[in-house]
Amino acid sequence: MIKNFIDNEPLIKIFVAALILIGGGSIYSNVHANNWVMPTSSQCQVVTVSKGDTLWSIASQRIHDNEDIRCFVTAIKDINHLSEDVTIQPGQTLKIPVRAVSQ
Repeated sequence: MIKNFIDNEPLIKIFVAALILIGGGSIYSNVHANNWVMPTSSQCQVVTVSKGDTLWSIASQRIHDNEDIRCFVTAIKDINHLSEDVTIQPGQTLKIPVRAVSQ
């Protein structure tokens, strides 16, 4: 078994390198896409939910093409203390995270 492991060392190195590249890209994507800050009460935008709105639709109206909408939906859930399976209702108000200022 150890001999098979040693014989496959180049394959293992390729596999490990691929995992690092994939993981590194994922980390970069999350950091790049997740540039939202948790606002203070004076910095947050408040949105009133309309009929037919979903967290996804609200997020999609406020996100740029190069950002991961899933990160923004998660940020909205976090700031409003919403559970994963939440259903929002018309008339409900939601705090929306503000974009971090680039420096």
